Amino acid sequence: MKNKLSTLLTLTICASILGAATPAFAGEVGSETTTGKVEFTTDDDETGTIVKPDEEGEDDEVITIPEEEGTTGSGPLRIQFVPAFSFVAPAGISTELKTYDAKLTKYNADGKMPAFVQVTNNSGENPTWNLKAKASVFKNGDHELTGASINFNGSTLTTTGFNTANANTKLNKQSATTLVAGDEDSTVSVLSAKAGADTNGQQLSNVFQDDYKIADDYDGQTTTTGVQLIKPAGIAPKKGTYTSTITWTLEDGI
Repeated sequence: MKNKLSTLLTLTICASILGAATPAFAGEVGSETTTGKVEFTTDDDETGTIVKPDEEGEDDEVITIPEEEGTTGSGPLRIQFVPAFSFVAPAGISTELKTYDAKLTKYNADGKMPAFVQVTNNSGENPTWNLKAKASVFKNGDHELTGASINFNGSTLTTTGFNTANANTKLNKQSATTLVAGDEDSTVSVLSAKAGADTNGQQLSNVFQDDYKIADDYDGQTTTTGVQLIKPAGIAPKKGTYTSTITWTLEDGI
């Protein structure tokens, strides 16, 4: 008797549940739309950080470079880094043609790498920008190294988020090898964006060395042939330090 009652109760409950599961269809009586929006603005005082150039575009390693190694700019489209060059001349005075290699650029506590330039484009647009270099004559007091030139011999183009092959489709390397110091007509474009290239939101670099790799080890090395000072024949330097002022100009509409 107890078994029969139990079965009947179970069937009754199941029937009630199944009956309650019958769907009810709601009719649409109206529809409206709204908007969602966000406004992006540029920061005219933005300075940002220097990123170590990476040929694979995968490692956005922020590095610190001492003031004596170069300088930075500010703004949405800016010079992120341009180097100061220190050329190594061995002991001896001569009127012969001489070539002097530049020291490697120091970064962080003990890092070294070839000299490079870097432009950041956070403008929200894709201007055809151009970074140029111009150098005054090398002088030691009143004495000038007339005709001396800075040579940019190598190039590896990089950009954050993309590899060098992609960077080559967006960027132009240096327009010439030789920058004659003190020549008013001598200006070299050291890095520029190709017309219509998408560089927005990226940090773009030209490392003055062929086949540069971020993993390259420069331990035991102090100079690079990627940037050199050429002293012409027929002029003998005086003892002391010769200095040139290099002016780097970023234009946003060539």
